[in-house]
Amino acid sequence: MISIVLPAFNEQKYIKRCLDSLKRQKTKRIFEIVVVDNNSSDKTAEIVTLYLKKLPLRLVHESSQGIDAARTRGFDEARGDIIARIDADCIAPEDWIEKIGANFDNKIDGLCGNFNYYDAPWIITTIMKFFHFISMRTLLGHEVMLGYNCALRKKMWVKIRPLVIKKHVQMHEDILLGTYIHKNGILHLDMNLVMNTSIRRLYKNFYSFTVAYPIMCLKNILFARFYDYYLRKNLFDLAE
Repeated sequence: MISIVLPAFNEQKYIKRCLDSLKRQKTKRIFEIVVVDNNSSDKTAEIVTLYLKKLPLRLVHESSQGIDAARTRGFDEARGDIIARIDADCIAPEDWIEKIGANFDNKIDGLCGNFNYYDAPWIITTIMKFFHFISMRTLLGHEVMLGYNCALRKKMWVKIRPLVIKKHVQMHEDILLGTYIHKNGILHLDMNLVMNTSIRRLYKNFYSFTVAYPIMCLKNILFARFYDYYLRKNLFDLAE
């Protein structure tokens, strides 16, 4: 079974489209959806409950604020042997789940996918793809895992969970997850596994996206390149 984890915080504007896209999936594979409500104060949870009889869906609540906590709660709740991630502002193609399953028919432990921005000019999408799939991939030394379109085996999650939940100097949690999978198994990139997603974070907080985001990427790169040193010295509890 494939468990699809969807963390959500105040996503009433987007989550219906995401769930509708999962409802349109064309696959014979068994799947479940685990929506993790991370203290939403809007109608996110109310909207999700409307889909409880339309989809194989469970709604859980995580009181610890933040994507790391919501992601971890969702992964822990997952009942499938494969765990996939999606964001509330995503619109999944009809073959998304089928392609995930097909990839894991092979001997891989983690899966990274491609993306398209449905609300940005093509030039922005092209620049971001170059940044992630060429620049970051080269600097990290492994494929780039993006939280809105990725998957891993449950047994890999169980294996790396004690490391993932350690407090790290502030980094991108999805790229960090990819580093742990790469160091402990096989991380695969499928450019045909495409997710339609939003670039709203750039419009919402230009500084965070253009300054803070690259700085966090640099920290991810240093961690990936000096991974063994970090583990040997146990350099996790660093001030952010």
